[in-house]
Amino acid sequence: MEKIEKINFSGFSYEKCIYCGDCFVNCPVLNLSTDSAIKEILTLVQHETEKSLVFSYCTTCSACNLFCPVDASPYELILENFNDRAEEKGLPFLAKLVFPDEEHNMWSMMKHLISDREKNLLKEWKENLNGEHETLILAGFYTNLIPYIADTEILGELKEHIAGYEGLFGSAGDMYKLGLLRKSYEAGSRMKYHLEKMKVKKVYAMMEPEAAMLKEVLPRRFGINYNFEIDTVDNLLYTWVKEGKIKLKRKLGLKVTVHDNCCSRYFSSYPQKLSREIVRITGCENYEMKHSRDKALCCGWAATIPTMYEKKFKISHTLFYLLYSLYVRLKEAEELKVDAIVTSCHACTLFLALIAELVDSPLKIYHIQELIQMAAGEDPPNLHGERAWDLLAIAVNLTVEWLKAPTTEKFFKPKETPPSGEIEVAASQEEIERTKKIRKTLEKIRKSTVARRNLAKIVRRTLDYYGKREVKKVSPMGEMIH
Repeated sequence: MEKIEKINFSGFSYEKCIYCGDCFVNCPVLNLSTDSAIKEILTLVQHETEKSLVFSYCTTCSACNLFCPVDASPYELILENFNDRAEEKGLPFLAKLVFPDEEHNMWSMMKHLISDREKNLLKEWKENLNGEHETLILAGFYTNLIPYIADTEILGELKEHIAGYEGLFGSAGDMYKLGLLRKSYEAGSRMKYHLEKMKVKKVYAMMEPEAAMLKEVLPRRFGINYNFEIDTVDNLLYTWVKEGKIKLKRKLGLKVTVHDNCCSRYFSSYPQKLSREIVRITGCENYEMKHSRDKALCCGWAATIPTMYEKKFKISHTLFYLLYSLYVRLKEAEELKVDAIVTSCHACTLFLALIAELVDSPLKIYHIQELIQMAAGEDPPNLHGERAWDLLAIAVNLTVEWLKAPTTEKFFKPKETPPSGEIEVAASQEEIERTKKIRKTLEKIRKSTVARRNLAKIVRRTLDYYGKREVKKVSPMGEMIH
């Protein structure tokens, strides 16, 4: 791969922007007044991030792009500011969680918590990268944290053609949301090298966001074009149902609400329509949340991103803004009195399950694929709740590592991503043992009705208080979600 000194990132169109403020007036998180929104644009254009609300609260949902009347791509302006801060200061130690080429990443630890069956699946998927596949199912970044979700007969013969591992960087999805432009380019180029080496003609992405990166973001923003067709597994399964290749044996009769992930706004928002159609054909009834479709809130996971770029990083702020954003999304669903939240993103599935567990919500979390599985007569394991506690144990371990780290290592600069070769960082034995101990402790809480109930009360009250405080901060300029 050619060494790039400065990426020609054709993101925000400075010459197109008319400073109307529509982008941030329609931000589902901040709902700024017109005057405040215009001020925010000027502040970000001048890179005065310390004065910016958007820089501090953006959950990278990209909704602002949809409401720009001149297609200036204001979301890219936010990412450029994230990138500048990362280039200048680096990222906090805790961000290593999502970097597969750094120590303490979540995949290196999760491999020691999952079942042997799942470990074998991960091994098979990685080995499949060495073969040739005309048609391929791409195992996504977060699919590798919940591999059981792909262990289904409805994939038919394509089950033997699942490939991927964390070293492909999730098609650069998280790197892009973090605003890491160089890293996004490198990860996208790495994906191109590995998939084209396999002589693939058709790729079905397990993760909808990865399909969006491959089909729209990487070609348009970074000039990385792929010589194969790209679609989603969700769309493939829906097509098979319509063609009769997958026979639905029963109506599920569930009341659900669809959580539209951030990348569902790509492909002309077709994924949003697809999710609701799958809900319909599986015999479920959909109820819309207050924020849905193009104004849907992020599940909350990406709320960690702006906290990484604060002038003074505070781990407490990262934790609370993450949990609060997750909690707001969950509460919108709870208000509908439905049975479940359905989403088409594996990351959203996992993190919505996390907040549901922490506040002991009655809502079930399903990936959209699981509706098809159940309607077809399968009984998917739906281990999302359990896996959420695994993830929590990993996060607690990483916090311990952060506290132990010397001041000189509290921040890091992302490494250059090689275009080929293997990327896999093993966890230390000390970390493995500590994480397993943490997980055993958490399991005691999980299995105790009293402990869960008390934990839920504490988490809900704390997040309600945090939310009131943050809403009050924003109120002079807008109406923050709560």
